[in-house]
Amino acid sequence: MRAGATIFFAVIDLVAAVGLWLAAAWGGVVWLTASISMAAIELFFRRSMAAHLDRDPEFIAIAIYIALALMAGRDGRTSSYSTRRRTCVPRRG
Repeated sequence: MRAGATIFFAVIDLVAAVGLWLAAAWGGVVWLTASISMAAIELFFRRSMAAHLDRDPEFIAIAIYIALALMAGRDGRTSSYSTRRRTCVPRRG
């Protein structure tokens, strides 16, 4: 089980690193998936891994990511349909 988990996280972390390095949108998704997977494993197998949830880098990184995503979502713009709708007016020329 440990060898499989090691290989899984080695590959997914490498893919996430390449995606983040290329500044691709999928890089953040893969990183978040890898971090949540690692946090879940540490949470469920706490006895064998001796995880400290308050000092764990995965939990801290996920919390920072969620906080930044929430702050970015509150940029003050209204997101209702009426303000986003654009009307197309044909040009006469």
